[in-house]
Amino acid sequence: RPALCGCGGAAVATAQGCIASWPGTLPAGSVCDATVLTMDLLPTFARLAGATTPAAHAIDGIDVMPILRVDAATSARILHWRYADGWAVREGPWKLLGEHDAPTMLVNLIDDLGL
Repeated sequence: RPALCGCGGAAVATAQGCIASWPGTLPAGSVCDATVLTMDLLPTFARLAGATTPAAHAIDGIDVMPILRVDAATSARILHWRYADGWAVREGPWKLLGEHDAPTMLVNLIDDLGL
């Protein structure tokens, strides 16, 4: 059974999942609730390929293999991003959303899964 990890869903307000399988490397049947974004793919795949990321360019993502391997506890991450005319900030279960002229909205994703 593959490992499951809560990936993506940042640009939209709903959570999406992903499945990661690497027999002998990732623990079968494990479930991870860490927030992982597509920007984490570059540093993760670069390290797996034995490559380094360019020092002259800031890389926003992190290598998520320790999280997928269940070797490391998920460290607290404050995430922020822009999309269309809006922006969002997420820390733990809290998400702050803003959009052009609309009022800012703070939601708890545990209490309100629809946002």
